[in-house]
Amino acid sequence: ADAYVASLKAAESQSNTDATRWLEPEIEDLRERVREAEARVAEFRANSDLLIGQNNTVLATQQLAELSSELSRVRANRSATEARVESVRAAIEGGGSIDTIPEVLASPLIQRLRERQIELRAQIADLSTTLLGGHPRIRALQSQLADLDGQIRAEAGKVLDGLEAEAEAARRREVDLTAELNRLKVESARAGEQQVDLRALEREATAQRELLESYLT
Repeated sequence: ADAYVASLKAAESQSNTDATRWLEPEIEDLRERVREAEARVAEFRANSDLLIGQNNTVLATQQLAELSSELSRVRANRSATEARVESVRAAIEGGGSIDTIPEVLASPLIQRLRERQIELRAQIADLSTTLLGGHPRIRALQSQLADLDGQIRAEAGKVLDGLEAEAEAARRREVDLTAELNRLKVESARAGEQQVDLRALEREATAQRELLESYLT
C-alpha cells in the first residue's frame, strides 16, 4: 500500500512536472500575444480621435447632444425675438397704441416721458374748467403733449432697432450652431466606426489575457 501511494505521488509529481514543462513555452507565447494585443489597443487609441467624455461616452457624441440642446434653445429664442420685433413694428408703423408692449414700457426714458404726459393731461384738464380749448396756455400744453408723443414713438423706434439687432444676432448664432452641428454629426459617425474597431481589439486583448490567466492558474 505504501509503495502504491508512493507510486501515485511520483506519477502525480511527474505529471505536474511534464505539465509545467509543456505550459512554460505556451505561457510565454501567450504573454507575448497579450502584450501585442494590448499594444494594438494602445496604438489605435493614440492614432484615432476617440476622446472619451463623461459617463464613458465618446466626446464627439456628447458634444453633439449638448449642441443639439443649445441649438433648440437658440432657435426658440430667435423665434420669440422675431415675434416681438413684428409686434413692436406693427404698433409703430400702424400708429396703434404702444402702451401694451413690454419691451417699450421697460424703457426708463419712455416711463419718464409717460409720467410727463400724465402731468400735462392733468394740467390741461384742470385749465379746461376755466379756459376755452383755443387758449394759448392750453394750446401750448397740447403742443408739448404732442411733442412727448413723438419722443415716445422715436424711443420706441430705438427699442425696435435693438430687438432687430438681437434677432439678427440670434439668426447668426443659429447658422453657426447648425454648421457646427453638421460637423459634429460627421465626426460622431466616424468616432462610432472607430469605437467598433476599438472594441474588437479590446475583446481580442481580453480573450488573450483571460487565456493566459487560466494557464497561469
